Amino acid sequence: MGGNAELANLLDQRIVLDCTPEREPALLRALHECVEQLDGPARELLRLRYFEEQSVRQIAALPQRGYSAVTMQLHRLRELLAECIEKKVNATPAP
Repeated sequence: MGGNAELANLLDQRIVLDCTPEREPALLRALHECVEQLDGPARELLRLRYFEEQSVRQIAALPQRGYSAVTMQLHRLRELLAECIEKKVNATPAP
């Protein structure tokens, strides 16, 4: 999944509500930086869900993962990313 599709997916999850064409590059940059700050298991979960487009059920079928746990982890990651993106974008002056 490309950056634009990923951003659209995150927008659908209401992580970023004020995306305009002018702000999209800054939002993508902030998203990338925020994902890089995550630990390995969190990045792996995001990779499986958003880049490999596996369903929560498919991820939960992996060893040592339950459906509810995966759902909660993804929810927490989206909230964490939303806060991180908001802080980074608000700390950067608009172009």
